[in-house]
Amino acid sequence: MLKWMKNPNWMLLLSVLFFLSGIGISLLCLAQHSGMICLGMFLFDGALSMGFVIQAAVHQAATPDALLSCVRSVTYVLGGISGALGTFLAGWLSQHYSTAFALWTGVIVLVTVATIMATNLGRSARIKEICPPDGVGL
Repeated sequence: MLKWMKNPNWMLLLSVLFFLSGIGISLLCLAQHSGMICLGMFLFDGALSMGFVIQAAVHQAATPDALLSCVRSVTYVLGGISGALGTFLAGWLSQHYSTAFALWTGVIVLVTVATIMATNLGRSARIKEICPPDGVGL
């Protein structure tokens, strides 16, 4: 996928994928039949899966080789902690309010992050232009 995606701005691409994922969750909440549920899951999971690939590629390109293993280790630990806390929060919201409330909260978070990323495109670069900062990790 990345060989076709070297020219776009990575932040714009990731924000579009987050927005599509939010649309997918919205379809899950509004679904009246199984076809709509399938489309919602396809958009939600497909967009997030592509987003993980983009994020990992940017992360690897922006990190100096000498620091890559340390940075990846910290990323795995923080990602695991965030995943556990997110699972707890989603379960708590579902139990105390409703499943729909938890899903709509996810939509709001995804669309908010996508909007913030889309409005800060000046802080980003094209995927093929990403490189570690000079003098870091030498």
